[in-house]
Amino acid sequence: MNDRPTKSADYIAVVEAEDNCEGDISDEVTVLVRVKLRITPSENTPDRGERIRIKGSVRPQHDGTKMILQRKKNGRFVRFKVDTLNRRSFANYVFRARFNRAVFRVKWRSQDDDHVGNTSRQITIRTR
Repeated sequence: MNDRPTKSADYIAVVEAEDNCEGDISDEVTVLVRVKLRITPSENTPDRGERIRIKGSVRPQHDGTKMILQRKKNGRFVRFKVDTLNRRSFANYVFRARFNRAVFRVKWRSQDDDHVGNTSRQITIRTR
């Protein structure tokens, strides 16, 4: 059986006794579920120097925790901006598009005992 947990919890496996097999119970294992992240730009092709906004969100809600906006530089992602998630678990990053092309993603590091951190999909923004 290959079930994916939908909620972080402590799990055990139980095998029922059958014919000439004894039943058994596994040790308890804590399984943490990844948060779901979304990244949304206000525009994919802004004018160079124009102010743009990138929104990030976390589900389930983790308001008051930090989310990192990362930008790809030299083949790896580096921290670009950090924001605290609002009461609806949204982060807002506003900045001027002073680049020709940039790749971004948001990252949420685990900040509780209930969920594992995760990163969003990548988005590419090209200026005109």
